[in-house]
Amino acid sequence: MSKIFHGGAIISLVDTPMGIAARSIEAEKVSTIQLEVRFIKPVQSGVITTISKIKYEQKSTCIIECQVKNTEQELIALGTSTFKKN
Repeated sequence: MSKIFHGGAIISLVDTPMGIAARSIEAEKVSTIQLEVRFIKPVQSGVITTISKIKYEQKSTCIIECQVKNTEQELIALGTSTFKKN
């Protein structure tokens, strides 16, 4: 069995804080309409943190970026997503 953190778990880890960021811009509900994750470096142990930022907003959609970092604050994954405001 591999000791590397599964990519699918990282995708969920990226989608959740981006959804929270999207909802912070006065949207009662949001739906992910596009999600892309770039895996940069494997994670084998330690703490993983995320930072999400609103990159672009218009009336019905917004684009959010999420950085995933390891214990050493190295970038391990970068996600971008487009959300539809419902």
